[in-house]
Amino acid sequence: MSNESEEPRVVAVHEVVVAAEDANQVAALYHDLFGLKFDLEWSMPNENMNVKAATIGETLFQVVEPLSYIFVHPKSTHGVLVELIESKSQPQ
Repeated sequence: MSNESEEPRVVAVHEVVVAAEDANQVAALYHDLFGLKFDLEWSMPNENMNVKAATIGETLFQVVEPLSYIFVHPKSTHGVLVELIESKSQPQ
C-alpha cells in the first residue's frame, strides 16, 4: 500500500551523461576534482560523438563530446541544455 503523500525519489541511477566540447578536458578536470578514473571510452559514429566514461559504484558516468551536434545553451533555456539531433534522412 503506497502513501499518496509520499514524494517520489530516486532509488538508483544507472547512467549519468553530460555533454562537453572537449571530453578529455572534462574527464581530466573530474579526475582532479573527484578522483574519477575515465578508463572507458568509445566512439559512436552514427551519433557523431565520442564518449569517455567512469564508473561510480553501480553508476556509469559519461562525458559525451559531440562532433557535429546542435546544442541550445542553458542560458537560453532556464538552465537546461537541449540537444537537437538531425537525421540523415528526411521524413516524407
